[in-house]
Amino acid sequence: EKDSLISILESVCKPLDVPCFSCRGFASVTALYDAAERFSEHDNSVILYAGDHDPSGLKIPQVIRERLNLFGVCVTLERLGLTYEQVTDLDLPPYPAKQQDKNFDEYVRLTGLKEAWELDALPPEYLADLFTKSIERYTDFTQLELMKKKEKQHKSYFDSLIT
Repeated sequence: EKDSLISILESVCKPLDVPCFSCRGFASVTALYDAAERFSEHDNSVILYAGDHDPSGLKIPQVIRERLNLFGVCVTLERLGLTYEQVTDLDLPPYPAKQQDKNFDEYVRLTGLKEAWELDALPPEYLADLFTKSIERYTDFTQLELMKKKEKQHKSYFDSLIT
């Protein structure tokens, strides 16, 4: 959800060949359609999501899942942060949830809260560690090394054609 944290997540994702994307709030239908096209090429796709603990931040993963389903793609979507457990464990500072947010009433009904918390309040190392551990759980490192080896061989072959 947050552009400001993309550099932290890219430092974790790129070395493991994991795409990283900031939807800057609710992702457009076009962006989700493009994602659905990519996901349809793979079995068992997973989205690791992090967003604010506020009315929209809790709604975004639900909307992503629903729209991908409309495009015929079913993915596992795991919310890594910001969770209420993280808020309480790390004693993060609250701010008043925006009552004008169209998701405010549902947020209050589901959580019982009128406060909200920014994902940016998580320490960068904490966020990087969350993503690293989750990516490692879903990654077949043997397969990843084979893929990298094939890519290197293909690159060498094409480099030899150029020189």
